[in-house]
Amino acid sequence: MSSFQVWIAIVGWIFLFYLNNRTLRRSDISRQKDRLVERVDAIRDWYIDEIRLDEAGGNRMSLEQNLSAQITQVEIRIKQLNNYVKCEIVNPEILAKIRGIDNSSSRCLREIIEEVHIECSDLNESIELAYDKFLGEKNLLRRLWFSCRYELMGGILGLGVLMLFIDFVFLFYG
Repeated sequence: MSSFQVWIAIVGWIFLFYLNNRTLRRSDISRQKDRLVERVDAIRDWYIDEIRLDEAGGNRMSLEQNLSAQITQVEIRIKQLNNYVKCEIVNPEILAKIRGIDNSSSRCLREIIEEVHIECSDLNESIELAYDKFLGEKNLLRRLWFSCRYELMGGILGLGVLMLFIDFVFLFYG
């Protein structure tokens, strides 16, 4: 087996490894994004059900505290997603609008429900748009560098060491 054939085999395996890794990573990002959107929808449905049960407005402070706790869980999941993709896909600050929903007893029940629908829909839309922008970014080298810079540097260094090793082996034994 010549040195050229070895290099072709190595490059082929590296390319296949890259494609497999990319596919697995995209599917995992998509799964996490879908879980995040489902969580926001569940919070919206829960909040609307609770606000309808409490039409008199007596327990709205507790309801607001529970909403804040659930929004914090969504914020943690957004940060985990951003850490996984190694860049900020979704800005956690967009959750401030949902936290800022005024559910005081002076407001009409219909206004509160409408505002919750609008804010949660806007949040889901911004998550979907950010995800589409991340995966659809045209500059492959830029996206690849920002998401895999350490792996790329390690791969380049490893490939250089491997090339040096193979050249020494063929020099002494070939």
